[in-house]
Amino acid sequence: MAYMKDSTGRRLDSFQVQDRQGALARSLVRPMLSLPPVMGTPPTRTLNPALGSHTSYTLAQSLAKVTVKGGLFSTYTANGYDSWRNTISPINGTLTQPAPSIVAFHYDGATPDIKYRDTGGSNTSEFHIFVNEFDGLGEQRATAFSEPTGASALGGGAQVIRLTFATAKHRRIRVLMKNCEFAGVRGLPTDTFTPAPAEEPTIGLLLDSWGASRATPAGYTTPPVASTNTLWFMGALLAGLEPMLCAQSGTGLITPTTNPDLGVFADTRRINPLVTAGPDYILVTPSLNDYVNSTPNPSAVAAALTSLCATFATSLPNTKIIVAGPQSIGTAVGLKGDADADAIATRNAVKTAALAAPNVISYIDPIAEGWITGGGDQKTPTGGGNSDKFRAGYHLTQDGDAALSQTRVLQALVQALRA
Repeated sequence: MAYMKDSTGRRLDSFQVQDRQGALARSLVRPMLSLPPVMGTPPTRTLNPALGSHTSYTLAQSLAKVTVKGGLFSTYTANGYDSWRNTISPINGTLTQPAPSIVAFHYDGATPDIKYRDTGGSNTSEFHIFVNEFDGLGEQRATAFSEPTGASALGGGAQVIRLTFATAKHRRIRVLMKNCEFAGVRGLPTDTFTPAPAEEPTIGLLLDSWGASRATPAGYTTPPVASTNTLWFMGALLAGLEPMLCAQSGTGLITPTTNPDLGVFADTRRINPLVTAGPDYILVTPSLNDYVNSTPNPSAVAAALTSLCATFATSLPNTKIIVAGPQSIGTAVGLKGDADADAIATRNAVKTAALAAPNVISYIDPIAEGWITGGGDQKTPTGGGNSDKFRAGYHLTQDGDAALSQTRVLQALVQALRA
């Protein structure tokens, strides 16, 4: 096989190749793509081990050893524990509910400890660890696993996960957290932690319930969907982007949530965290709420999009906007799953507005591209198209999110980045 070499002719290891080649190499080595072979001997994992010979670092010391990505962060103290909280996503009228975030670092050693606080309880929390290493031939190996959540929320303290590898070597470790906060790392005195390169482009996801965690709808059998497994969040990760999620159920370009504390997409409480974080891209899509929960008004939806793009052009002049049109779901769910007159009229108006905005680099058209086909859904199948498997009423099933993120969304975002 061919290897990259530095200016002296020495072969670079794969982490160095990744850093030299940029976004393409980063996207190719993501564990979520399942491209690398599975690690031959995954690490054993111990919950809340004794400190032993490990050195415990403060939060400030730990933050100097890692890279925190995918949000806007601040220190949070509870019950004597400091943690790093992502405040990018407004939930229930506040900016305190952590959105998904990523902690990444390179590690040399065999027994790293990762400390975290669970803030959402076992039903809403997620804590996933992805490890990359390389064998003697330079081939990448990967492993991924989820960790317990819920227990530390009861006491408000921190939990520790210790990974024990068979041998000490150089590895990249990434932690994806939802409703959990990073509280630090621990290691042996001879271990080293190094921040991972923070070169991945970032993308803000300004969305409705299609980007938020969802329970199983009444009458359906699809499992609950976590926000980290929704089509846009997962598709962004697969495309080599670091997503900043700002999603709220029930909202849209012209539709506020029934909770009076949160407004439309352009509400300053929603977009100000994105403006502060300054992502490279922002994706916004008109919601089904804009023509299902509101009286259909395509011109008003288009005008709201024009205004929102103009706001971003002023506050984030270097940020590029990606607009995704409505999905192929009509207003008569259960009777007509294909796009109807309201969905198509909204699509036409939004497309015109998006293409006229100077800072919009790409318009994605799920209706024209046939992302969702057929008139049925999981509860009322019709035997035609993919909607019998992909739809659960106005939302996607777990299968729908997974399939579209790995195909349609990934392809659309890669094409948008090329623009």
